[in-house]
Amino acid sequence: LDSSISESESYISGDFGEDLAWVPLKGKWFELDDGQYIYKVSLFDRAVQKEKSGHMEISLGGQGCWNGPERSTRVVIECGEETALVEATEPSKCEYRFVLKTPAGCPNPATIDDLHDEL
Repeated sequence: LDSSISESESYISGDFGEDLAWVPLKGKWFELDDGQYIYKVSLFDRAVQKEKSGHMEISLGGQGCWNGPERSTRVVIECGEETALVEATEPSKCEYRFVLKTPAGCPNPATIDDLHDEL
């Protein structure tokens, strides 16, 4: 019961955008396999990196980085027809940049129809 109350409070206090467009994405994981690593992100929660050859996940937010800053991840949201993690890069040491495409990132539903017509 306590966890249900806590979860409900998190939804109430969270900023899930206009018309609560982001609520369906809360708690869902999106992955990208770049050949060497599997990158995963759960919006409103955390991001991780896992070596394909190993079993260890590295948190990409706040965890110390050898000889560098604490790891951080910036998630760029772009308008897209489906929700998918489409890019994961490390532009600076221990600083990651993810690109997530999603209909929730579109300014309005008509934009999604325009994307579909272009394809």
